[in-house]
Amino acid sequence: MQTAANKITNYFLRIGLIEPYQSEWFTYILESRLTTLFSLPILILIGCFIAPIEVVITLNIGMLYLRPRINGFHSKTFIGCFMTSTLLELSSLFLFYYFDNVIAYLTFFCSIFIILYLGPFNNSQIHFTEEEMIIARNKMHVSLVIFYLVTFIILFTFPILGRCLIMSLNVVAFLLVIANLGFGIQ
Repeated sequence: MQTAANKITNYFLRIGLIEPYQSEWFTYILESRLTTLFSLPILILIGCFIAPIEVVITLNIGMLYLRPRINGFHSKTFIGCFMTSTLLELSSLFLFYYFDNVIAYLTFFCSIFIILYLGPFNNSQIHFTEEEMIIARNKMHVSLVIFYLVTFIILFTFPILGRCLIMSLNVVAFLLVIANLGFGIQ
């Protein structure tokens, strides 16, 4: 994915669609989007072997919403990223069935606390300035409030799907913790 992102970035630089100072960010974002585009359908298909499609899609929607806003662990290779994503999705879908409401609420509030304390994660590919970090943190807070409200509405209307969203929050909090422990791209 990195090679494709670099080639597209260089092409956009040549034709003047982006400026040189934007190239590193553009490459990072493009690589992230390409990875999602190619891996998400496969992850959904694999997840459907363990859980109903609506559960798998809800889990992935939660993670797709939260991950760009909070960041966290990033593998150094596409294969590492895909294997980590597959392992986390399968683990989440397996553990999901053991989450009763008490465990769901407990992990929800623990994950919110972890994310508020550690997030967003700033790695060498993103390298936020101090000002950008303040903006990212504010956007993360707004995103968490929106996620919190949507999750509670869904939790009371469609409890199973609400617990899926809580599980996606748990996964993002876990990825943030392991990134802060020094794993992945720093």
